Amino acid sequence: MDSRSLRALQDSAQSGSLAAIQRLAEKVVRKRVAYIHVHETLVQAARSGSQGVDMASLDTFNFPAIVACLSAFSVALCDWDLMGEYFSADDHRGPELWDVILQSCEFLITRGQLLDNPECRNPSPELAVAIEGVLCAALSPPTYFRMELMANYIRSGVEVHNTRLIAFARSIGRLWCRYSVSDDLHQPDRFAYALSRVLVSFEIHEPRIPIIENAFDAEGFDNTAIAFTKSCVAMLSQPEFSYENAFGISILVTFPASWTGHLDSLHSQRTVSCLIVILRRMTSHRGISHAKAQVDQRPIYLEQYTNSCKALLRILCYYSRMGCEWWEYALDAGILQVILATDRISDAGDLSMGDPADIFVSLIDYLIWPYIRSAALHQIRSIRHNGSHKHIVAGTSLDRGWRLLEAKALGFNDHKEFKKACLSRCGNLVSCPSKSGGVIPDQHSKPLKKCGGCEHWAYCSRQCQRVHWDSGHKDYCTAHVHHREASLYLGPVGPQGRRDISEFLHYMAWRDLRTHAYAVKDILDKHPFKSEHFGKLPVLALDYRRYVSDGAVTVGVLSWADILEWRSPELENYGSHWWRWVEQVRSVAEHEAESPAVLILAPYMDGEGPIVPKTLVPYTQLTPPNWLQRIQVSKPY
Repeated sequence: MDSRSLRALQDSAQSGSLAAIQRLAEKVVRKRVAYIHVHETLVQAARSGSQGVDMASLDTFNFPAIVACLSAFSVALCDWDLMGEYFSADDHRGPELWDVILQSCEFLITRGQLLDNPECRNPSPELAVAIEGVLCAALSPPTYFRMELMANYIRSGVEVHNTRLIAFARSIGRLWCRYSVSDDLHQPDRFAYALSRVLVSFEIHEPRIPIIENAFDAEGFDNTAIAFTKSCVAMLSQPEFSYENAFGISILVTFPASWTGHLDSLHSQRTVSCLIVILRRMTSHRGISHAKAQVDQRPIYLEQYTNSCKALLRILCYYSRMGCEWWEYALDAGILQVILATDRISDAGDLSMGDPADIFVSLIDYLIWPYIRSAALHQIRSIRHNGSHKHIVAGTSLDRGWRLLEAKALGFNDHKEFKKACLSRCGNLVSCPSKSGGVIPDQHSKPLKKCGGCEHWAYCSRQCQRVHWDSGHKDYCTAHVHHREASLYLGPVGPQGRRDISEFLHYMAWRDLRTHAYAVKDILDKHPFKSEHFGKLPVLALDYRRYVSDGAVTVGVLSWADILEWRSPELENYGSHWWRWVEQVRSVAEHEAESPAVLILAPYMDGEGPIVPKTLVPYTQLTPPNWLQRIQVSKPY
């Protein structure tokens, strides 16, 4: 661009032409004009826009002008070689640039309605790019800290300028979190790469540390956690991901001081996979060898590397108590093999939130679910095949936890019984139209089909089922289904529920109730329900939360006094899910006079969870109050 045209464009921009300001910024972004030539004009435009108080002009001038200027500023900040050529060490324009960026960001944040208004934000995607560029420039590689300009700027007044730099970092960090959460960033891994390199560098100046620690506490932890997770996941997908980057990302994931108090915000499939991939690479032979090789150059590197692995383990130990949904994600990511590899970390058991063996123990109770047990068995067989468990030191907590999990997973065969429908005789022996008269040979491999209503009869063919249905099974099946729905309150599975969970749990409950019918009847006969609340039957509670660990289901009786106590206002703090299940059980018990309602407790979720079938109660730390009687009913096999 010739000097005369550039001068004319600058004059128009200085006179307040928004089109001229946007065109100048576009020239800088596309490297058509050197930033040094338009520095004064863009700084003046940014200050004019950030000082405007006329709310009517925000949409027409202030907001788009600041967006354009920030785009140009981010390009100048990211190009450090040219930055050194632009400004000398004693040039006032370097600090001036940072001040105007801070002023512009503060203007955008104080006018939050602009950032929250889609009509203002969506037509200006360059703002997200500008914010991303400014933030990454502020956390650029260690070459930034060697620059004499910024070193003099910081040292000239550490207390004053460091405070302004912290304010700048918080402003930029808040904007970056907003745009990262809304998926407006074009390169979400760009920030993770820049910050991870700063965090693993041991040449950071002391005044720089508070900026990193306080940069992201203005927006709120939930948005910060989501933004960090998206950056880490994006960085892990890059082909140039290395063990050095894994160390940086692990620090990036764990450095906020309040992280462990808000881990629920990070509960997602992408977060789980991200943490497990990082820990897998850091605990591998190659990753640990790389860390040990850095000891000569950076003595504390190995110690920080180990502490970072322990921090990741603490997060995984916390997550392992969050329920079967998390275990589904974790097993898909290969968590068992990763936990075994943590034995290579020295003093890995010195953890404030539990050692790795706790993760194995936490998984045992969730083996009751078929899909979790199947995924766990797949990993266990793979580990036994490749021999990765042989390096564990015998007698340690990790060794005991692994052996306990292995024994429980291989010994739990309830699902195999549930799926097994190969019987020796067809249920329709009288009128079976087959040639064998209903007798099925032992070598017959084809499973029999169960009745879809009562699930009590098995048939060798559809024709056999039709004959039995017309001969009298229709009345029995209809009555049984009605009775079962009234007593167990069966209903449609929620949109996020799993039908296989519902069916398997119903099967186990009915199997145990039929097997121990006399013991259950004895409990009901001894219960003084006839003398309270008009003689209504109590509620049977079947607790499967420790079914795999204890090898037994706890059967208890819940009186009407307990039901009314559950309705107390104090229990509303346990979440709407628990309240809804109590109301459903109470409704069934009020309208069913001949059979008790059945409440099934299962290890599903801790506290609030997704919608589950109506017979399932989410796992909660709240235990049923005032249980009158309990018996331990052993498994029938």
